[in-house]
Amino acid sequence: ILDQMASDPALAEDVPMLREAYGPVTAFGAGMRFTDNGNIEDVWISLMPLKDRPDLGDTFTPCEYNTLKYTGPETVVYFAQNIDWKCYWDYLVKLYSNSPELIQGLNLVESSVKVFGLDLHKNILDALGPEFSFQMDWKADSNAPEIGIYLQVDDWAAFGPTVDALMAYAAQQSSDAPDGTEPMGIWSAEELPGGVELQTFVMPSNALSPTLISKGPLFGVFLTRDSAKRILASDPSDDVTTQPAFTSLGTSLDGTSSFTYVEMTNLLTRSYEAVKSLAEMASMFAPQMAQQFDVSQMPENLAVADVLGSTMVQEP
Repeated sequence: ILDQMASDPALAEDVPMLREAYGPVTAFGAGMRFTDNGNIEDVWISLMPLKDRPDLGDTFTPCEYNTLKYTGPETVVYFAQNIDWKCYWDYLVKLYSNSPELIQGLNLVESSVKVFGLDLHKNILDALGPEFSFQMDWKADSNAPEIGIYLQVDDWAAFGPTVDALMAYAAQQSSDAPDGTEPMGIWSAEELPGGVELQTFVMPSNALSPTLISKGPLFGVFLTRDSAKRILASDPSDDVTTQPAFTSLGTSLDGTSSFTYVEMTNLLTRSYEAVKSLAEMASMFAPQMAQQFDVSQMPENLAVADVLGSTMVQEP
């Protein structure tokens, strides 16, 4: 495929970068199988031998999944992966070296960090540990999901100034309100068991209250303080690997460096319910929309959600 692209003048200049990124992929396969419990499983596999992969440090080492304990029955999406940030940055610099536009983007990131008085390598890349994860929980009685983003921190003394800079920037943007108006929000701290400190940007006029884990075993970002406290207090014995949607697949995380889990049934069901609720509300306040779109004709439930199972992606 890459050789064919190289013969096309419009694509040829991108081939060296693509060859560096995807050259180690030696095979790709797809299949479908019928399981004993009546499910149909689709399988996609790409083969990239470890010896042929680029040198990305700890990126391909087995992940400890330290944030898996925050997941539970209401988790509809969970992603975790090892990323050796310093090695990955050096890899991107090498990969983009022949692309002025992309290398300019990396330079912009580094210069933007300097504006806050930070050193990209010392205060971020070298300070972070390998695990990065994303989590989405969606309760049945809620029209919106709860989201958590986590970064493992190995050196809080070095990473702390990064958190302080983020908080200072948010406070500064809030204080720049027009004369005679109140600031948009203020930071409020709360100590949790286990030496965890939450910092919440309280905005009285907004349902969102962005919350950071500013002290603890990891750095985290949440949409609200309540969701942060609920997720962090999750029962470790009830994580997604104990849920039927996972156990029915008969797989294991042992030895994997990356894991993606999507519980399709609840994700689609909650999404449909949220869209339907918004449509009903919009039709009440926008008569023109009600005339063009009859919300009452929407099905009560999204039938396709009941026949879909879970999606998982693992990287050994």
